[in-house]
Amino acid sequence: MFPVLRNGLVEICGYREYAKFKRKFGVNCVICACAWEGTGDYYICGMYMKQWVRINNVSDYKFICLDSAKQRIVELFDSNTGKTYIPDSINDYWYVRWLAVFCNIDFYWLQYNSDDPDLARGVIQQVPVGYLPGYKGLEIVDTFVYGGFNLPRDIKPEIPEFDADSKIIDELFEKTKAQFYKTVLISPFTSSLTESSPPSELWQIIINELINRGYSVLTNCAANEEPLPNAKPILVPYRHIVPFLDAAGGFIGLRSGLCDIISTTKAKKIILHPYEAKYWPDGTSLKFTGLNHMGLCDDAIEFEAAPAWGNWEQIASDILRVFSQ
Repeated sequence: MFPVLRNGLVEICGYREYAKFKRKFGVNCVICACAWEGTGDYYICGMYMKQWVRINNVSDYKFICLDSAKQRIVELFDSNTGKTYIPDSINDYWYVRWLAVFCNIDFYWLQYNSDDPDLARGVIQQVPVGYLPGYKGLEIVDTFVYGGFNLPRDIKPEIPEFDADSKIIDELFEKTKAQFYKTVLISPFTSSLTESSPPSELWQIIINELINRGYSVLTNCAANEEPLPNAKPILVPYRHIVPFLDAAGGFIGLRSGLCDIISTTKAKKIILHPYEAKYWPDGTSLKFTGLNHMGLCDDAIEFEAAPAWGNWEQIASDILRVFSQ
């Protein structure tokens, strides 16, 4: 994960970036960061920045973001507006993080360290780190609060304020000719999958049957992603996605960081947890990243895939049953 040390070169590079940051933002501005690419990681950090700043008496900070998309996630939370920073090279901040291991600098990695066996203080002892997820109920928010922010677990998170501008929402529906309160947005993409994507038949059966029942079906996808057959493409901005879903009525998605962002929608939200995942042991996704278990909501309908999605037909049937109610 970290660069290899070669005669102190990494520390020198880290100090160079650290000094550049201080010159730009002032000596009292501290550096905060989390995993560069995790959409859900940025959202969870956004939830707790306000409380962390207050408890630690931080007067000024910048949250390092990989790109403008991650910046928009952190700034969903009003307390973080104007507090983010996209550096010229995100890789240089790995050097700053490495420098912080050896020097007492004001760089804060607000995420659990997967190499730290004492991650969940007092919760578990002498358990291989790769098997922490889900152990004794440990879920992903725990790992941030205990292992990154060092906050009490019962501290109240900040809830983002989404933009419910009716004109923008109306334009999104008009663009795709979708129906208010009878539209299902499908999100079939996630970076946490390893090898086992859901069978294409799963989506085909769900989409075709929803259309037969009079629903509009959309695929939430970026420009480089292909929409599902018979499900029109749309890219709903993060700041509008919860109001959009409230007006649409339904969401079906593979477990990804987007699911964290949409967790507060009043729409029916169905989350599919793959058996195989890149960042936690196989078979632990639901108990580690389940929206209800994490406390992000209490009304998500969540399904757990069997190995190689051997239960996809049952999942499809159960999902369609939800939309018959």
